Amino acid sequence: MSVLPTDLLPRPGRRSALPWLIAAVAFLMALAAAAALALGRSADTVGQTAAGRITISIAEADQPRREAAAARALAILKDDRLALNARRVNQAEVRRLVAPYLGPGADLALPALIDADLPPGGGIAAVRAALTSIDSAEVDSEGGALTPLLGLIAALRRLSLAVLLLAGAVAMLVTVLVARAALAAHAGTIETLHGLGATDMQLARLVERRTALDALAGATIGLVPAVGVIVLVSTQLGALNGGDAAQRLPLADWGLLAVLPLLLAAAALLATRLTILRQLRRAI
Repeated sequence: MSVLPTDLLPRPGRRSALPWLIAAVAFLMALAAAAALALGRSADTVGQTAAGRITISIAEADQPRREAAAARALAILKDDRLALNARRVNQAEVRRLVAPYLGPGADLALPALIDADLPPGGGIAAVRAALTSIDSAEVDSEGGALTPLLGLIAALRRLSLAVLLLAGAVAMLVTVLVARAALAAHAGTIETLHGLGATDMQLARLVERRTALDALAGATIGLVPAVGVIVLVSTQLGALNGGDAAQRLPLADWGLLAVLPLLLAAAALLATRLTILRQLRRAI
C-alpha cells in the first residue's frame, strides 16, 4: 500500500510543545515581515518625493534686493519651465522653522525660500545654470538632506529581514528536533513497519503530516496577536501623521502575511521529511 494509516504511531501522552514554539516564532516573523514591508514602502515614498524636490534660498541682507531676487527666480523657473509648483515660502513660516535654533524673538534678515518640484526628466543642474545671474541664489536638493534618513530606513529594513531569517531558521531547527524526538519515541514501531516492507517515504509521511498540522496551527495562533500589534502600531503612526492612513499596510502586504502559516507548515513538512529520511538511511 502507498499510504500507511495515520494511527499507526500513537500520539504522545501530553500535548506537543511544537505548536506553541512555532506560534512564538510566527509572531516574531510576522512583526519582522511587516516592518520590512513598511520600511521598504517608506523608503520608496521618501526617495521618490525627495528626488524631485528642490529648495532655492536667496540670502540678501537688503530686503528690497532680496524680494526682487526672489521674484526674478520665480519668473525664471516659470518662464523656462524648469520646475513645477514653484512657490515662495511665507516669511512667517521661515521664522517658525528657525525659531528652535535662533529663538522666537530673533530679529535677523532671513533668506527668501522657494520650494519647487522638478519636472520629469529635469535636473537640478539646469536650474542652477539658469539662476547663475542671481549671485545670492543657492539651489539644494532635498534628496541630499534626506540621505541619512534613507540610510537609517535601509539599515532598519536589513535588520528586520535578518530577524525574519533568524526566526525562520529557529522554526526549522525546532521542527528537526521534534522529528528526531518522534523517531526516537517510536523507534520500535518504525522498525517493525520497516521490516514488514514499509518504505522510508511511507514512514516519513506518518510523522510529517502530524508535524505540518502542528506547525500550521501554531503559526496561525502566532499570527493572530501579531496582526493586532501591527494594526495598533499603524494606527498610532497614522495619528502622529495627522490622522493619515498612509502608514497602514496595503492589502497586498496583508496577503503576504496571511500566507505565513502555510509557508511555515510547508517548511516544517519538508524539514521533517528530510530529517526522517536521513535518520532512516543511517539506521539501515
